Amino acid sequence: MNELNLNLDLNSLSEFLITNFPGALDFLHRDIDVFRHNGVFINEVRELIKGRDVIVYGSGPTLNYFDPKIITSEKTLQMGVNSQIINEKLKLDFFFAGDYVPLKKNNITPEVLIEKKNAGMKICLTRKYGVNENDGKTHKTHIPDSFVNRLPDDINILYYTNSFRQALQRHYSRLLFSSCSIGQVPLQISMFCGARRIYLVGFDQGGSFYADGRIRISYENQDSESPVDVEADSHKKKFVSDEKAIRAFTQVREMKKKLGYRSEIISVNPVNMKGIFDRDVYTKEYADSKGLIGDEYKILTTI
Repeated sequence: MNELNLNLDLNSLSEFLITNFPGALDFLHRDIDVFRHNGVFINEVRELIKGRDVIVYGSGPTLNYFDPKIITSEKTLQMGVNSQIINEKLKLDFFFAGDYVPLKKNNITPEVLIEKKNAGMKICLTRKYGVNENDGKTHKTHIPDSFVNRLPDDINILYYTNSFRQALQRHYSRLLFSSCSIGQVPLQISMFCGARRIYLVGFDQGGSFYADGRIRISYENQDSESPVDVEADSHKKKFVSDEKAIRAFTQVREMKKKLGYRSEIISVNPVNMKGIFDRDVYTKEYADSKGLIGDEYKILTTI
């Protein structure tokens, strides 16, 4: 094959791609967005996170058995998801949300996010890679453009994919991976940025209630008229989304191992997440309430 020397300006390059690779420009635009938002954000916070302890808060009821004072210091970074932004017991440095449902149900408006941002909190909203709000196929939990457009330009927009394979193909530390739990995003970011230890708190992935006492109804059943089993034990009550989230956390563990990241990931009061990460620990309050005894139940001690 003869070597071709092409001298193309952007217009002719665009015409070439459109003619020969239908849809290529859409994918290129998405990849540029991922790099521009995720890559720039990760580089921006890398030195802030590197070498420090991070706590990531979910909304599971075991959160109620955790006192941040146990392991926090001035150098500890605290990250929360969804309703934890209005949890007065927590002092968050980072907030992450990807689903509109918990924002709407907790009356977390753009004004609330702006107020928190002005107070020094980094606000991060995640959007699914490749989703076009106008294509008619957007999932009902997607944060709408009408919400995002009411926020200032310096709010952090991050892109994720539900596909572990796609995250691998587009480089883990750029296209984030998340499936049925937004908590996987701050976990990955902390890991990519070299956090010393990452504590996962309130990620029960099962049970009938949130930490604030609200009845937990899965997205796949939220329109169903069938009654919710509010008495079910957390170890037994799991939705399809819980199983998917647990599998995704397991894949994040494989990501950590494959890429050689050294952050220690610690599950605090694990329910259905026991044994997934480097260490499982329990607060004394939780262990006492559940009657947990034995060497396998390591009690979390103060720093």
